[in-house]
Amino acid sequence: MSGGYVLANYRLNAGQWGMLFPFVKWQHFEGGQKFERNAPRNYVNDWEFGVEWQVTKEIELTAVYHRMNRTDLANAPYDRFKADVLRFQLQWNY
Repeated sequence: MSGGYVLANYRLNAGQWGMLFPFVKWQHFEGGQKFERNAPRNYVNDWEFGVEWQVTKEIELTAVYHRMNRTDLANAPYDRFKADVLRFQLQWNY
């Protein structure tokens, strides 16, 4: 097994518009998936780009683009697949 990830982010004060936290993450893994039946060989090579906007201390809006290149462990013969995901999240802290 080998792998790991690198995450870079930055805090940007946008004045009256709140705080912005742009980030990028790269994740890589190769090896057996021990907790799956037959321990299939797994490959993961993912990128994430996004920004979190903290409008106020109570309200946060996050937008993330996730580009995946990984092994499909749900269905034998465990082919690789590529996918793109765009995710938005609105969070209210109380």
